[in-house]
Amino acid sequence: MNPGADLLSLQTPSVLQGLDELRKQFRGAGPQVNDVFLLRFLKARKGVVPDAAAAIQAHLAWAKTVKLEQMVSSPPFPELPAVKRCYPHGYHGVDRVGRPVYFERLGALNLTELMRVTSHEAMLKYFAREAELQIREKFPACSLQKGTLVHRSVTVLDLQGLTFSGVTNAQARKFITAVIQVQADNFPEVMGSTVIVNAPRIFSLAWSFVKPLLDPVTTAKIEIIGPDPPAVSKKLLEMIAPDNLPDFLGGTCKCSHVEGGCLFSNKGPWQDARIVEQLKSTPWYHLTQRMAEGKSGEDPAAELPATPPSAEAGQPCPASPDQQDVPAEHSPVRINGAATGEAVEPSTPEQAELTEHQQRVQDLVNKLNAQEKAHMQTLEQWMLEALRWERELTLRKIAKATPYYEAEQGMRLGQLRTQESAMRYQQLLSDHDDYVQAVEAQELKLTALKHVDKDHDAQELHLTACEKLSQLTDRVMETEARRDTALADYRRALDEFERCRATKEEINGLHWACTSSCSLELCRPYFQAKWRHEQRVLDECAVLDSLRAELAQVQKETGAQVVGMGETLQDYEIAGVELCGASGEDEYFSADEDDSGW
Repeated sequence: MNPGADLLSLQTPSVLQGLDELRKQFRGAGPQVNDVFLLRFLKARKGVVPDAAAAIQAHLAWAKTVKLEQMVSSPPFPELPAVKRCYPHGYHGVDRVGRPVYFERLGALNLTELMRVTSHEAMLKYFAREAELQIREKFPACSLQKGTLVHRSVTVLDLQGLTFSGVTNAQARKFITAVIQVQADNFPEVMGSTVIVNAPRIFSLAWSFVKPLLDPVTTAKIEIIGPDPPAVSKKLLEMIAPDNLPDFLGGTCKCSHVEGGCLFSNKGPWQDARIVEQLKSTPWYHLTQRMAEGKSGEDPAAELPATPPSAEAGQPCPASPDQQDVPAEHSPVRINGAATGEAVEPSTPEQAELTEHQQRVQDLVNKLNAQEKAHMQTLEQWMLEALRWERELTLRKIAKATPYYEAEQGMRLGQLRTQESAMRYQQLLSDHDDYVQAVEAQELKLTALKHVDKDHDAQELHLTACEKLSQLTDRVMETEARRDTALADYRRALDEFERCRATKEEINGLHWACTSSCSLELCRPYFQAKWRHEQRVLDECAVLDSLRAELAQVQKETGAQVVGMGETLQDYEIAGVELCGASGEDEYFSADEDDSGW
């Protein structure tokens, strides 16, 4: 597909006919209802005009209900910096074909802290606002920089640090479901591709309830890479130039001039002063319409680059955004050019040694695969048990009880962490005192040496004593730093324990008159089972991490390489299991709670 071709000329006659019908139906609906807008809904509804028209009507009604115009013209909520600290995310640059890239470090999400600084309702409004601003600001700015229409984006989801408790949190599931629904209903066909990176097998639990919410066309645009940093960097650098890729994913950008780094910077063409000035004089809906027709933007700035500045010479740059929508084929597992399982015949001693290293790597790969298979079986067992509990209790009951049992578990873990950090602090305090005394003793020894005759032996003794004093002083400073860190850890653990205790006491206060039908009582066996299973999952993850670390070390020492583990989304599917999420009423008599935000 020609990247310079206009959007309308690329449509089939049947699509253009449907577009013409929608134009007639929504003439007068507002300038923002242009051809690009109509085509998004038409494509999302498989070209069926009545379905597209109904979806557009529903979107316009929703926009009026949530006051979308007022939302996008107002500044983001004041707690956004605090939100980003416990939920790192943000737009950062463009890919090699000029599309905006959105990064999200979902594995670093602290849901408990997030809900302390904001609310579900506020986050839903925030995501809706960001989705609309992507269409109004980011797409037009990228289009001006590229010289042709950009109407899709790229998403990179980093799952490093994802936990069992995070993916099994019922409140998180309800929130994610709501976000996906809002996006699908009101902002269809804006995703060009999504790459999920550093995905542990625990992600299977999340994928089991996310996949049924997605259109198969959307699912086909999603690619996944496991916890393999070289493979992650390789894939992302094929899509995104190093200066647009944050360093934590293998790029060179740190945005050190911005507090918080890359995900706080909002870096991209939409920050370019020349582009911003041009967008002030040309409404976004006029600009996107003209570009869809193959015309240039109004008052085009000649000095603006016609191609993405991130596309470096000698680097792969796909021909069109639409070609980027289709995930690339994964490479088979290969070790220095040989697919795993294939015999490599050595012809020299050096090759024989390399073959031995390759076999060692292959043995570790086999152990890793076997352990991952067993880990998936553990996750499947939990899914079946969770499905049974959800059918019995309903997701609504479990979600309502979650804050209480999270607080209870937080108290338990907080107490352990407080005790561990207190013991570590006391040990470091004792070590520090010992080193201080040793320094004082060494200083006395040096003082005594000053009165000794300055012969050769005395000078050697003095030099040795000075070196030892320097070493002891370094130990004092090092131990002081570790002691202060341990004290800070102790205080954080204590604060977390106290917060969890306050939350539990507050919820208990709402339940003083509850009956046995209360969500808290009904859900206790579910959470007890979940905690038991979580410990088993954590133990298995520790084994997997150890094997991956050993494999990486062997590769580093020997040069034998495993290229591309060949993972697909199918590898993360739990066959025959689908969480129900059924709704239902329960007796939560003491809780004064409004579910309207959900």
